[in-house]
Amino acid sequence: MPDGSGLERAPQTTQSVEEKIRVLVAEAQDPRNRDPKRTLELADSALALIGEREDLLKEKADALNAKANALWALSDYPRALDCHQQSLATYERLDDKRGVARALNNIGIVYANLADYASALERYQKSLAMYEQLGDKDGVARALNNIGIVYADLADYASALESFQKSLAMREQLGDKQGVAAALNNIGIVYADLADYASALRHFQKSLATFEQVGDKHGVAAALIGIGEAHRSMGQVEEAKAALTAALELCRQLGARLDEANACLGLGRLYARREEKTRD
Repeated sequence: MPDGSGLERAPQTTQSVEEKIRVLVAEAQDPRNRDPKRTLELADSALALIGEREDLLKEKADALNAKANALWALSDYPRALDCHQQSLATYERLDDKRGVARALNNIGIVYANLADYASALERYQKSLAMYEQLGDKDGVARALNNIGIVYADLADYASALESFQKSLAMREQLGDKQGVAAALNNIGIVYADLADYASALRHFQKSLATFEQVGDKHGVAAALIGIGEAHRSMGQVEEAKAALTAALELCRQLGARLDEANACLGLGRLYARREEKTRD
């Protein structure tokens, strides 16, 4: 009905509860959202609206997964584990195999953070088997990488190398340069742990070049630290100094405190070694 101005009113649209929920879940899962507290708010708002509704189980599972990831980022591992397990149970009710595989992988990550490596490996291996059944190469590569990290933490370096190399091969098949760079860096770390510094250096250098190609400055910093440490271990002082100094400068630009500390530690070891050599 026209109003007094002679203009026709635009019909008002009301967003349904279901639409609100889907928007909230999508925002909570958006990888561009790097604020875990914001993610937690979005996921909790979605879950409050969903309640016990049986027709929104997929949205519930996704919201629980997003909430668990936010709690993990906040280092609240017990609550993260609880949310991931609820998410897993919901994906299982839906017979959503991809969701189940993802939840198992995420549960494995939490167990690894809790240093419960047996439980972490069990979940990663179940996740790997499901991703293989689904033909999901990206999921397979992620599970293999996580398995490799657990084996490295357990000092089972042969198994770690095998897992990382399989993950690398899968990333190369996918043309995933970011994943290739990360796998190369992980292989370099294992070779360094094995005191095979020449092999470590070769993999760190390949990782550096690939991180530079994709513009990942955090990855560049990590690779530079690996290169510096490998040179230091081989007694190549000037090369080590150049790499570690470059890493330190980049870490300070990025505000990457942990990597900055690692670069400082490497330089400290380098200067300590140089001082020892100059003493009588």
